[in-house]
Amino acid sequence: MDPAEAADLYCTWVSRTALSENSVAAYQRNVRAFTTWMQEKGSEYADAFKDEHVRDYVARDWRRHLLTERKLAPSSVAQHMAAVTSFFVWAGIGKPQGVSVNVEPAGKLGLEEDDLRRVLRAMQKRGVRDYAIGQVLFQTAVRIGEAVALDVDDVLITERKGVLQVRAGKGGQPRNVALSSQARDALREWLTQRAKMPAAADNPALWLSQRGTRMSKRTIQDMVSRVAAETGVKMTAHTLRHTYARRTLEAGTDLATVQKVLGHKNISTTAVYVKPRWANIEDAVEAVRIDL
Repeated sequence: MDPAEAADLYCTWVSRTALSENSVAAYQRNVRAFTTWMQEKGSEYADAFKDEHVRDYVARDWRRHLLTERKLAPSSVAQHMAAVTSFFVWAGIGKPQGVSVNVEPAGKLGLEEDDLRRVLRAMQKRGVRDYAIGQVLFQTAVRIGEAVALDVDDVLITERKGVLQVRAGKGGQPRNVALSSQARDALREWLTQRAKMPAAADNPALWLSQRGTRMSKRTIQDMVSRVAAETGVKMTAHTLRHTYARRTLEAGTDLATVQKVLGHKNISTTAVYVKPRWANIEDAVEAVRIDL
């Protein structure tokens, strides 16, 4: 099988899967980079699509190339290898062996309490809607695409309880997420203000722009970026999801519950949040000191 032709067929296939647009684009980009590199090597890996040993060799060599020559971060290499694994599984030869990459979960630590407080306060100053968006992104850990797809009917609030119905979950899997009292209060205030907008009766979207249209992912991302710039806190909308996961696990919530809230298919994906932070490691080291 010609690597370039295989990449074309794979890219067409992956575009029809349930992966998000960003994931599809990343898989396509990484597989094309891989097959281009394969072709540059000539006939060295010619049997990669029919010999399991050659499959493993080329995958491992690509991983080594990314780490040592391109000097990519382990997290980026892990993303590349996920695409390569998907590619070979699609080609019918199975998963390459020995290609895992150890990734420190630094990017998934989320915000410390002081930074989180600054971010939410900045959103509150921006207005009722932006504050409600911030509280929902943090308190329910919904993905930004899931948040954009929410309708007013997906918010069920009583005096003491609340549920957010995520109908457009990743992979097409719906789920219900409980709303904390803070999230309920923020949503009530926004729904009251939203009801006064001219477009409220004709548009089911929970989040409306000033023009009365459903807010887009880009609009929410831009809002979060402006808040990050104002506060000096390095973050994206997804950082609030990471913050929720880490804080709830550190508070003693069991892993299976957090997995369900986050909508993770595999519990191993959730488990990354329980890996020790550097601060925890430093504390552990200090714990064994002895005063002389």
